[in-house]
Amino acid sequence: MGRNAKPTHWTQKEKLELGQRLQSYVLEALARVTQWSPDDVAFQGGTALHMGHQSPRRSEDLDFLISQDLVGNSLVETMRKVRRRVEAAFVAEDASAQVEMKEKVGREGNPLELFEFKYSVAGRLGKAMTKVEYWPAEREKVQEYNAQVRPLARPDGHSTPFPVADTDSILADKLFALTARPRTKYRDVHDIAWLVHESRDRATLTESLSQDSMVERYFVSASLYSKADWTAQDLLDTAREHQRGMEAFARADVDEHVQGAKDELEAFLPEHYSPSDVDALARSWVENTQKAASAFAANLGRALEEDAKARALCETLLSSKPELAPEPPRPRRMGP
Repeated sequence: MGRNAKPTHWTQKEKLELGQRLQSYVLEALARVTQWSPDDVAFQGGTALHMGHQSPRRSEDLDFLISQDLVGNSLVETMRKVRRRVEAAFVAEDASAQVEMKEKVGREGNPLELFEFKYSVAGRLGKAMTKVEYWPAEREKVQEYNAQVRPLARPDGHSTPFPVADTDSILADKLFALTARPRTKYRDVHDIAWLVHESRDRATLTESLSQDSMVERYFVSASLYSKADWTAQDLLDTAREHQRGMEAFARADVDEHVQGAKDELEAFLPEHYSPSDVDALARSWVENTQKAASAFAANLGRALEEDAKARALCETLLSSKPELAPEPPRPRRMGP
């Protein structure tokens, strides 16, 4: 850049592409600085679907379920090593590159361990970013996500091996999230529709919506994200509320959701999708997720009618929920 040239802003497209590279470098660094196995961690959520199961939708965050014995100071130190490796990878491309990492960990009453990465370079205004989120759980719960080491596709054409949750577990998480959030997030709508109608496992996943195994997986997700003081009754009440929410979503006018799906997701879809493609796809995502929500709501309703069995399951899951114990002070950060 010339001496008198003015810095320019990143375009939205450039930010998304840089965000994907940032995610890839973080995952590659994690694979190198840890020896995590599928018993330790499960990569989950939308980015896991995109990179590990070939969903077309890109995502901004990296989400992990992690064994509770790996969080705390050791995870902070691991992520600081990751930041240094990620910055070195970008500096190899541009000597002015900088990667910051903001730690949001050890917050009272909140088990989430959050690390926010931001990339910047001389001559450009703004920063590309991604969030890395770890949710701690008992090791046996992590194992229930049936993670397998899979090759995660990278923008450079190579791949990084990492433990990725199976599609059944991700679908259960998405069904839980569909009505657990304050408002509908169309990332969940897209991912449910893609899982049951386009993924390689679509036939078995569609069947699972009406099987006991998916109800059990749903309750695993619900127990993981429940409040620390919840009882089995709280969990059952929440499930009934979610069941009603899914039934309401299934009955809703498709047109009420199509525009929202387009607005939220268009930037995260492949570039070759035309506006007319996105119009048709948005409608199909909503319609297919309505069918999936209806099928699972009926299945969940049947399970809730067997109160004693459902209550016993909830009590078992909550009895193994990790407590938020006080931790030793975090080490002071001395430089990057």
